[in-house]
Amino acid sequence: MSHVSIPQNIPVVDLVDEISLFDDKEKAEYWKECHKQFVHTHPKSIGITAYGCGHYIMVENPGLVIATIAKSYAETVDETQKVGIYKRALNYSILSSSKLVKSNHSENNLNSWGYDLLGQGNTVSALEIFRFNVALN
Repeated sequence: MSHVSIPQNIPVVDLVDEISLFDDKEKAEYWKECHKQFVHTHPKSIGITAYGCGHYIMVENPGLVIATIAKSYAETVDETQKVGIYKRALNYSILSSSKLVKSNHSENNLNSWGYDLLGQGNTVSALEIFRFNVALN
């Protein structure tokens, strides 16, 4: 990719995995730095880190990928279409997030996590987890 020239007027979304493909820490950091540098030098780009994901972001976090594509596409259409795209993307994101969390975290696990955060003095994050748990369950 370092030899590919993307025209400066084309918008680009750079989705990067948090869990590197490289076992070598130095190579992993270099990889991430290359992505940051690209985003910094390309005026119509944004960088998104897919936290908790490896190389197959579309499998591990499909909601993020769908929402990113929908947002990019919505920016190219008129206001009426844009609102419809955002509504559908939001509904999909809510459903996929709910299914993903329910399959990975029970109500008790989320409660325990919230109390752990509270015990660490992280009240803001704890409250977010508790609110999320209430909404989910």
